[in-house]
Parts: sequence; structure tokens; C-alpha cells
Amino acid sequence: MLLAVASLVACTTATYCGIKNTSYTNCGIKNTLTRTPERVVTLHQGSTEFMLAMGLEDKMVGTASLDDSIWPRYAEAFSKVPVLSAGLPTEQQIMDVRADFIVGAYGSAFAEVRSTGATSDSRKGIFSNATVGPCEGENSDFFPAGNASYMTPYSTCRPQLHAAGIGTWLWEDYCEDPALRPVGGATEETVYAAVTQLGQIFNVPNVAKVLNADIRNDFAVAKAALKKSGVPSLKAVWLDCIEGCCREGRHGWDPSKTIFVGGGHGAPNIIMEESGLTNAFADRPGSWYCVSLQDIIDADPDVFVIVDASWDSAVGKLDYLHNHSDYCKLRAVQEAEYIKIQFSASTLGPRNGVAALDMVSAAMHLHTGDAVLNFQSGVDFFEDEFLKDHTASLKCPYVGKSEKVANRVAELEADLEQCAEDKSLNAAAVLARLQHGTIKVVF
Repeated sequence: MLLAVASLVACTTATYCGIKNTSYTNCGIKNTLTRTPERVVTLHQGSTEFMLAMGLEDKMVGTASLDDSIWPRYAEAFSKVPVLSAGLPTEQQIMDVRADFIVGAYGSAFAEVRSTGATSDSRKGIFSNATVGPCEGENSDFFPAGNASYMTPYSTCRPQLHAAGIGTWLWEDYCEDPALRPVGGATEETVYAAVTQLGQIFNVPNVAKVLNADIRNDFAVAKAALKKSGVPSLKAVWLDCIEGCCREGRHGWDPSKTIFVGGGHGAPNIIMEESGLTNAFADRPGSWYCVSLQDIIDADPDVFVIVDASWDSAVGKLDYLHNHSDYCKLRAVQEAEYIKIQFSASTLGPRNGVAALDMVSAAMHLHTGDAVLNFQSGVDFFEDEFLKDHTASLKCPYVGKSEKVANRVAELEADLEQCAEDKSLNAAAVLARLQHGTIKVVF
């Protein structure tokens, strides 16, 4: 991991890093800048929020492919940035704003246009021969710095963009060649190293240090809150996407595995680990992994972390869980043990630490029912009344924790009455039912 981090922050310059003749290496591709970027386009929300977190909104001439609302902390700064498109922009939109640098969270930010197999916006590619193409050969189809025998499923245009005077930067957890991704997956250190390198590229190293200190503090506060909470470690399934996300090329995919969950790498695993949750699929590679219905049933989680995305809403996932007879048998579904998170908070970005802190608070709420702090990171929980109303007509409706307690008390009272009337009632059976319930009987 230390070697991976060291390669991420490599930066040399003839004068001072970020001023002129700055060289940096990212995902195995080396590039040299002759000046600090001034006209930046950010693609995907995590990269956009990192630029805003570093106070670089005045250098942003466009953004695109946002997942949902910007973190309120950065809303005012974001209002100054032109939105080029809801999804990925066209190459012409990027050229029209005279971009000199592109920051992307995923490889789709630099993909060559594909004439076939483009089944979604994220797979169709952006660049063509009309601008910087053709995109082929070294560091487009194969990467000498990684596994030289690995051929990418689609060509990336980063070398061609560099040749055209447009710098690029990609989250290393999504390097085109898997061999160039952080060994063992992204961690906190991956985030800090990324911030450091961006600070060098944009000549704001001190700002980067402050931002890293803030993120470290967020994680530290989350750990302290967890320690004081007394909440036991809960096994969690990070439910990212029910349909349409698992396809050929995705980790774990086969036709029987259609459910996208948080794997052992990336932001989902970082947030779960730092908030004290035990990732049920921590042993699976990738930030996200395709599993089957039976895999989730076998995991028998204590809690579901449900991602709310525009293409697959959290409410839609509730319908799926409560309208499936096999899921209805799970404890987490019967008790509606759910934590909700915006997709934008589930990707690598500056709010990962705060999301971990809010996740601790949400777990405390599930465990104790107490009111919780909310730092507006995108982590929340469903109100009890909403869950009851929304699932009322589904296969296994949620009846509410208070009703369950009332029903349990009634059962126990009936047992005790029967015990008084029938001396032959097995006292051990009554005791077992008392211990199984949620009410403590004190003599």
C-alpha cells in the first residue's frame, strides 16, 4: 500500500510543483504541465466536490455527470460552475469551453467513443477522431507500467488529450488497468494521497494539507463516537443497485448475479469500516460486486445500507425487499433495519469522513431509537411511520417497532396469566420466551 501511495503522489518540477514544467504520474500515465491548469472540467460528483473543497471553483469552466445534489457545504461555490450536461458531456461541449484539464472519477471520463456495445451513458465514450482520436496503443489499450499483457475492454484517450494540451487525472481506484489500482483497495490513505497530488497539480499544496487534516479529523471523530456509543458491530450489506448495474465486465458478474453490493475496496468499504459496520462482502474485490439473492440471504445481515440514486431509488429497493418472500424471512427486513445513503456520498470524495460519522449516528438510532446528529453528508434513515405506510400493501409489511413491543408485552402477559392458571406449564418455556423478548422483567 505504501508503494501505491508513493506512486500516486509522485510530482517533480524544475521550480515548484504546480508552477511550470510539473510532471505527475497517475494510473501509470506520466504527463508534464507547462503551467497551472486554469480551465478545468470535472466529470462525476466526487471529483467535482474535491475541486470545490479545495476552493478551486474559479478554475472550473464546466462540470457534468452529477449523481444528485451537491453537498450543502459546497452549494454556494458550486452555483458559480456551469453544468455542461446531466450525463457525460460530448467532446464538443468540452472543447467549446477550451478545457485545459479534466478531472474524472471513473474511466468513462476519458473513453473513446464506441460504435457498438454502448448500452448506457457511462459506456458510450466521449472522444473521437473529430477531436483527439484515434485513441490506440500504449496507455490507451495497454499500460506498460502495469500489466503489459492486459488489454482494456475499451480505449482511453488520456495520452491523446495530453498531446493536445489537455491534462487529465483519474481516481486511482478506477485505473483502466487493474494492476495499477491500490493494492488491497482504496483506503483513507488513498484519499489523502489524491488530495495531495491535486494540491500539487493546482499549486495549492497548503490547501490540500488543510483539507486532508479536516478529513482525518472527520474519521477520528467517527471512531471516537463509535467507541463511546456502545453500539455493537453490525453486519451490513451495502445495497447499491438492484437491476441494470451488473453486466459483463463487472466484478462477480454472471447471469445469476444481478444485485450490486459494496465490495471490499473503495468508499463503501471505507465508510462501513470507519463507522464500525462489518461489511458482509468485504472479501469480494472491487468497490462494488455482483451477488445473487442467495448470497444476501446467506449473509443474513443485521442492517442494509441502502443507496439512493436517481437510476435506482432507495424507495424502490424497499419495495424489492418487502415484496420478495425470501427477503421477508431476513431479520433486517422484518425489523426494517435500514440506513439510507445518497450515491454521491458513497463514492470517493471529501465527505467520506463525515459520511462515516453520520453512519455511526444512524447505527445508534437503529440500536437505541435516540435522535441523532446529522452533518448532511447524505446519510439518513427512514422514519418509522413512513416505513409502515409505504410497506403496508407489500408482501411483508413492516408493523413498526413500537407495535412489536406492544405485541410482545401482550404475549408475555398472556404467558404469565397462563402460568398462574396452569401449574403444569413449563417454567423453562416461559423463561425462554421472556429472554427472547425485548422487555426485561425485574424482580
